[in-house]
Amino acid sequence: MNKKLLTPYHCAQHLSSDLVDQSCLALIDDEHIWDMNRPLEHDCKLKFLHFMEENSFKSNYNVELCSFSPPQFQYGSFAYDVKLNLGDGQPSRDDFSYIAQSVAEEMFAYDRFKLAQIPHMLRLMSPLHTQTSLSVYRMGDCHFDITRRPLISSTKQIGKFEFSAIHQIDIPSYGETMQRVQALSIPSQLH
Repeated sequence: MNKKLLTPYHCAQHLSSDLVDQSCLALIDDEHIWDMNRPLEHDCKLKFLHFMEENSFKSNYNVELCSFSPPQFQYGSFAYDVKLNLGDGQPSRDDFSYIAQSVAEEMFAYDRFKLAQIPHMLRLMSPLHTQTSLSVYRMGDCHFDITRRPLISSTKQIGKFEFSAIHQIDIPSYGETMQRVQALSIPSQLH
């Protein structure tokens, strides 16, 4: 396979359509969790991870989702820290169900928190500081994000999804209070 061009997803395509559908992440050289759509950087040993594996997403893998807070994979949950700018208001359960297209378009127009994370993400991705680009993740047509760790290859792999809580938290590095949104999801293979 051509390094820096082909991805674990491309490798799976050469092996089996079931492998393409079921694989959510790849394990590189038995130690690095890798996005299915991120180009491989060197010759490596490749293992495809899926939700039915006994050790998938257990604490022995260094996997984080989306933002600052470490996920609690042993409990099947994850969290995402955001600055909602709600004033004294609190979001209702209905606020988690719907979002206007204009809000989605505005969400990442200028995000000082994401900008502050970029240099750190590049250092994490490349200990030798040779990495100069980040993966950008898209969900649908309106949501784009960057993250410090690999994400599953497709939202089709999420069966059920439920927001469970929202908490006020202090982030010392930003010197302000933010909100931690917690959620739980079940893979579609188990749904």
